[in-house]
Amino acid sequence: MMPELDPWGSSDIEDYAKLFDEFGIQPFEEILGSIEDPHMLMRRRIVFGHRDLERVLDAKRKGERFALVSGMMPSGKMHFGHKMVVDQLMWWQDLGTPLYIPIASVEAYGVREKSLDEVERLGIEEYLVNYIALGLRPDKCTVYFQEKRRAVDTLSLLFSRRVTFNELRAIYGELSPAKIVSALVQVGDILHPQLPEYEGPCPVVVPVGADQDPHIRLTRDIASRASSEFGFQPCAATYHRFNSGLDGGKMSSSKPSSYIALTETLKDARYKLM
Repeated sequence: MMPELDPWGSSDIEDYAKLFDEFGIQPFEEILGSIEDPHMLMRRRIVFGHRDLERVLDAKRKGERFALVSGMMPSGKMHFGHKMVVDQLMWWQDLGTPLYIPIASVEAYGVREKSLDEVERLGIEEYLVNYIALGLRPDKCTVYFQEKRRAVDTLSLLFSRRVTFNELRAIYGELSPAKIVSALVQVGDILHPQLPEYEGPCPVVVPVGADQDPHIRLTRDIASRASSEFGFQPCAATYHRFNSGLDGGKMSSSKPSSYIALTETLKDARYKLM
């Protein structure tokens, strides 16, 4: 049975090895030895897979441009599952990587049904503040709300002619208009750093949980189709395992009983653990 990867759901993954055969994700262990001083999550096999990371590592070795995109979803509290992504960002930041961090306001509004005011408050007070507390250097990265980034909006509209509804349904399953818009905006997020006014065409890596692979596959397909017009290269990606929740499943913002938030009081954290 094919494992389901739902970037908007709360499904868990029991057998990560199946993802290599079913979706073409490459084992991270095969390239671990080529990485100088790999991150702890890489050494411990928490980062278990990748797509085309060799191109990013090769660009680094040659002193060529490369970049990273990693979005934050302001739909609830930031918890220890999210911290795994930030820990990886700090590793890439120390390598001198240009970081692009979209706050997924379009997705939070359309798919998670949050108000724009709540999205802005959560994005700044719950996520960005924690990112900075964990070591993010605002002067070394670009942070933006999706609906305020004109280049992302424009690309998402242009990309709509590069994919069919049947292809989207094959990648994601059941869809709503809000999910289609959200998916195309995320493609714009990932590819827009390659525009001439930013980094120009270059390898871009996206660290994600395994459930986000549908977005990566869509982005890579669209990048290939738009390459002759825009010069885009297909994005690379790394994949990490889910952080187990307190209830035994996946740690999820939609289930407060499953996580310990970074802004949780010691009293509340202790109560959840007990």
